[in-house]
Amino acid sequence: MRILRFDSVQQIADLLAKGKVLHGLSLGELVQKYELETLEISHELDKDALRGIKLKGLERSYSELSELVRKAVGEIDVALAKDARFWVSLVFSDLGILATIPNFEGTEESKRGEQRIRWLRTHWFPSTHRNFLRDHAIAQYWWTYELLSRQQDMPVSEALKLFDNQQDFRTQLVDRTAINGNSRVIGKTLQIVSSDINNYNRNKVRSYFSELNFQLGRRELEILPDEVLVKALQELWDLAK
Repeated sequence: MRILRFDSVQQIADLLAKGKVLHGLSLGELVQKYELETLEISHELDKDALRGIKLKGLERSYSELSELVRKAVGEIDVALAKDARFWVSLVFSDLGILATIPNFEGTEESKRGEQRIRWLRTHWFPSTHRNFLRDHAIAQYWWTYELLSRQQDMPVSEALKLFDNQQDFRTQLVDRTAINGNSRVIGKTLQIVSSDINNYNRNKVRSYFSELNFQLGRRELEILPDEVLVKALQELWDLAK
């Protein structure tokens, strides 16, 4: 498949900042219309999964979309998974349905342009890898699946369903670098939250992850035996308010 070069990604960002409407164009149409440059990579998307996304798109649950995006994109190496050129290029594929720009109804017309640019910067052109994990309209689904696939305490499909109604849980998990790279801590945390889902609330989750992120910065929790690690994490969860 072909993806955009860095200079072409910047050209697209500049065009959008000027108010050009590009969503809905295929990558080929975009390249031809604005004389952009691409490069060939040895990777192809899964057409069956693409059809599944195109059929219902954002009407699907977060867990369904994560599984479909993972199937559509497939397993890719970390270098490509962190490459902005790849994810921006996918906005102009069938996966682009996930990157549809909101209408910002109810917003003053004079402010819609500003909101549109802010939305695009967040969901099409995040500035850091962490932002791609958290916010990119397509990459977030792939990365969510990827992070959950690295832990061994809960099936990925079951873990993903925790995010269907608790999006802030996903955000807290992927937003903290000390946590999102720690598969053992992620796995045990999924188990703890799942077993106490009736006591779930946003403040408790934020408090837990804030303290956990702090503790991981000063203690090597990941090297603890399973039962000791679970006890330590359970205590943090119980104390969180």
